[in-house]
Amino acid sequence: MATITVGYFPSSLLYDPANGYVYVAVGGSGRVVEISGTSIVGTTGKLNLPKALCFNPSNSAVYVANFGSGVVSEIVGTTLTANITVGVDPAALAFDLTTIT
Repeated sequence: MATITVGYFPSSLLYDPANGYVYVAVGGSGRVVEISGTSIVGTTGKLNLPKALCFNPSNSAVYVANFGSGVVSEIVGTTLTANITVGVDPAALAFDLTTIT
């Protein structure tokens, strides 16, 4: 068994079946860590208190609720691709599979 140090206050884990990465929201450092196997392959930051993660299978994007900023960030692979303003303190995310055609 391997131990991977990601930082203070990891709050959420997500597996991305599109690339095999595990994403970890790390609130203490304001980043999302991308892990492949037993290695860190990337970090996405500087985010503002990343709290929750959600995977969208229709575009292989990971969404991050940034509790401290009112923003949901979109990550594809190890790249931050968008920030979407959603309102005050997003703390959870969900994806509706019925909307995929």
